[in-house]
Amino acid sequence: MRAAGFSGPTRVTVTQGMVVQRSVDEIVSAVFSLSSAAPHLFADRLPAFSEDLRHLLTSAARNDRFAERRRDIDVAIWRP
Repeated sequence: MRAAGFSGPTRVTVTQGMVVQRSVDEIVSAVFSLSSAAPHLFADRLPAFSEDLRHLLTSAARNDRFAERRRDIDVAIWRP
């Protein structure tokens, strides 16, 4: 970035730490939002994977919910 004329980086940490409740549907959506698990990568196996994932999550969920502690987010800001 410096070689391209940018200065920085200025680093900022956005502190999270809060606990959020997530449903099975939200977890499934989060999985499919990952580039390594994008729906098109499953081709014709997508319905079977989705069904297996939902079954696994439902059997592990307490009251159909999961608790997740949000991680801090580190941001690197480069300026022209």
